[in-house]
Amino acid sequence: MNVPLFLVLTSSLIPFGVVVMRFNFGGVGKSGGNFTNGREEIFDVGSAVDWLGSYTGLELEKIVVVGWSFGSLMALLASTKPERAGLTIAISPPIAVIDSEDLSKKLAAAPGSRFYVVGERDDLCPAESLFKFAEQVSGIDRENVCVIPGADHFLFGREKDVAEVVKKIIGTRGFLENPQSNL
Repeated sequence: MNVPLFLVLTSSLIPFGVVVMRFNFGGVGKSGGNFTNGREEIFDVGSAVDWLGSYTGLELEKIVVVGWSFGSLMALLASTKPERAGLTIAISPPIAVIDSEDLSKKLAAAPGSRFYVVGERDDLCPAESLFKFAEQVSGIDRENVCVIPGADHFLFGREKDVAEVVKKIIGTRGFLENPQSNL
């Protein structure tokens, strides 16, 4: 996946000892398979987590899944499975166009740590709606919402700001080898 947001995230995290794997869902870009509009992409996330764990030897609780837009919805859904990663960061989950009540119920029933990052002017994930959604999941989820001032859903020009937020989240959760270097 070669979108600017993930390129900046990758280059921001690698110096801190983070192993980064970017992937497209089946049928997207040069990926094989078929895109199923959310029915099976959750399995792509699970497969990526499994592969990364087996390739690196990392235990699941030391793996962080970061998704953006549709990918953040799939990451959140994957976080409800028993073989979930240790931390999920959902960037701009498009809750304005989904059944967010159903998703919030699934997340409320699932253990795990979740954080949310959203642009202040995001029309697919209005910040106020994200706060309400996160509150429906749990009080902790509500506290784990970070708003990027002035940014929209695509976060163009704000990639470094998002990367700093993600780096701070995973650093304070103990996922960085050298968290004090640049936080």
